[in-house]
Amino acid sequence: MAYQNFRARDSLPCASLLVFVAYLSAHSTHAQTSRGVAQLNIDDPRPVAKAVEELVARYDYVITYEDPRFSHEDDLQDVTAQVRRDLDQYPTGKAPKVIGPRGGKLTLTLPSSAPVNSQTMASVLDKLIRAQSTRGEGGHFRVMQVGDVFHVVPTEVRDRNGNWIAQSSILDSPISLPTENRSEVGMIDAIVKAVSADAHVKVHIGSGIGGGIANPNRPASYRLGADNERASDVLMRALVLLNDPKAGTWIPQRLRWQLFYDHDGNEYYLNFSVVPDLPSAPLPTGAQKTSTGSSVSGTSTHPQ
Repeated sequence: MAYQNFRARDSLPCASLLVFVAYLSAHSTHAQTSRGVAQLNIDDPRPVAKAVEELVARYDYVITYEDPRFSHEDDLQDVTAQVRRDLDQYPTGKAPKVIGPRGGKLTLTLPSSAPVNSQTMASVLDKLIRAQSTRGEGGHFRVMQVGDVFHVVPTEVRDRNGNWIAQSSILDSPISLPTENRSEVGMIDAIVKAVSADAHVKVHIGSGIGGGIANPNRPASYRLGADNERASDVLMRALVLLNDPKAGTWIPQRLRWQLFYDHDGNEYYLNFSVVPDLPSAPLPTGAQKTSTGSSVSGTSTHPQ
């Protein structure tokens, strides 16, 4: 698993810091089947993100994920020894600390076979966020569905005193962008800068754009604008633009994002990855509902 486009801080590629915690510090993830029922057992610093990753791989859906902004000590852990590669440059115990999510264990019952329709996928994700809520730590989430695309976003997190407080997705921020031509990286950068300004939380481009999923056969520029629109909708529209088969000479790839929070810097890193294609694509659907029951309208943004 490769990550790039990170900046450095304290002699450590800090942007990879929290991204790599999910990878390097994962304890275990495995599925088991008993009497026709499949279970996914996860032990990970980001159990919800890891579960989403497994569901994407198994069922061919675009599912995005966003970290809560953890602040309670029981939701965090010192991962300095796991992620720093320069400990020999400091006296014992004097290296700047690196704090990452603590995470934990989570079990999820899975559909026994693929493909599954979007109604089943919505049900599985609802079970996931309910399983997370019973843990009593690590944040609460909701699922927003637009067509065949799902977004797993935070709703609550514990503050420093242990009290649960509301916390919405920073990609709910309304943003506006002048309609103009931009490069692949320039288009994503314009979006994250607009989100940073509105949400008052710095967002950086992490892995996947400008080297990871970039394709030299894509066009040199893309025309995109936004007028007081939800940032997640604008971002999804940008990813659809990147993979318009009429705009280049490659096989289109469906993309998703993961928005990981860096507690040390109070900032986010927006990472992208390709959704693998299974032999059969998910069944198309129209407007669906969120996990809270509120209607979400719009055409399918499940690019094929």
